[in-house]
Amino acid sequence: MKKVFLILLFFLVSCQKEYYLEDLRNAENQISSLNSKIQDLEKSQEELLERISTLLSEKASLLENNQKLGKQISELREELTNSLISLDKALELLKEYEEEIMRLENYSPIEYEEIDTFLATPAQGAVRQINVVVLNYIPTKDKGKTLDQYTFPFRSDDGSYDPNLPVSEYKKWILGETIRVKAGIE
Repeated sequence: MKKVFLILLFFLVSCQKEYYLEDLRNAENQISSLNSKIQDLEKSQEELLERISTLLSEKASLLENNQKLGKQISELREELTNSLISLDKALELLKEYEEEIMRLENYSPIEYEEIDTFLATPAQGAVRQINVVVLNYIPTKDKGKTLDQYTFPFRSDDGSYDPNLPVSEYKKWILGETIRVKAGIE
């Protein structure tokens, strides 16, 4: 009778051990999953902090330019009070400074544009579906108006070098190249 009782007790203890081991495995899996999610959140947080840092440095640059223009306006005011320049010349310079301030305040180096329909939809009969993300860096010295030979060397259709290329024309070229690449891959 004792042997049967001991065997039952041993069986009961081993069943409870398996039950606890299964709970322990489930807890370890949950902890591993949570650690993975925490790492993903930390990575996302780092990317967000980097983007915020970039935007803050761009804003600081704009503020610095505004301070320079403010100094120029103060110098103009001082020259006017000392009668060093004519009133017409002063008004002309003031208008130029105001235009530059407006341009700097409205300038944003980051632009979002609509996606071309060819890039947004898969081609009919395509072997592969290609997801497209386009990021372009366009190096301009005049806040996004033109490219010149120092920022981007290029030739005109006739083979000569054109001193300035409008950014709008460059964007058309980028779109054409992106469409050709996507079509070739599909």
